[in-house]
Amino acid sequence: MADLFMDTLDIWLMILGITLITAAYGVFMNFVRRPRIATDGSRVETMERTQGVAVCLNVNKCLSLFFIGVGIYAMATGLWATMTWPLPGPYNLVFSDAWPIFGLVTLMLGLAMYVGVDLRYLALPIALFSIPVIVYGVDILVHGLTTEPLFASAMYILLGLAMLISQVPCCLGIMRVSTWVSLSWSY
Repeated sequence: MADLFMDTLDIWLMILGITLITAAYGVFMNFVRRPRIATDGSRVETMERTQGVAVCLNVNKCLSLFFIGVGIYAMATGLWATMTWPLPGPYNLVFSDAWPIFGLVTLMLGLAMYVGVDLRYLALPIALFSIPVIVYGVDILVHGLTTEPLFASAMYILLGLAMLISQVPCCLGIMRVSTWVSLSWSY
């Protein structure tokens, strides 16, 4: 059973990386790249075709499907790991319990993007979900739960702080590219 779980941890790590790259792409498409406007007032992207396939009209709608899928997978496998406790002792709490939190946040992001809700409404739930992530980072450092506890705890703590810091501009109404970059990094 341990081999199966190690494969699951590898898949989780790959999904985290792919989700980060996808979120960075969404930030780039929405806020960094300026959309070109056609002469008739419609967006150029609505008229483009790539090798006979129509380009997606709404980038957020397309990305939301990815985030919804990742959120459902992360919640399902995270709940499985939380219920079965395949790792010894405290490792289950630190590594298994953080994965459904990621799944829930990703699912909330995907549903909000699909419906077209302003992402500032996710500010409070994301801030609340950052608390256990910071606590897990401190636990990794205090109990030395990995071979490199300093780096692993720094990853957890910095991720939790990014989730907290990204809320400040949302609550103040200051929405710039840096805000969306920090929001995408926190997911």
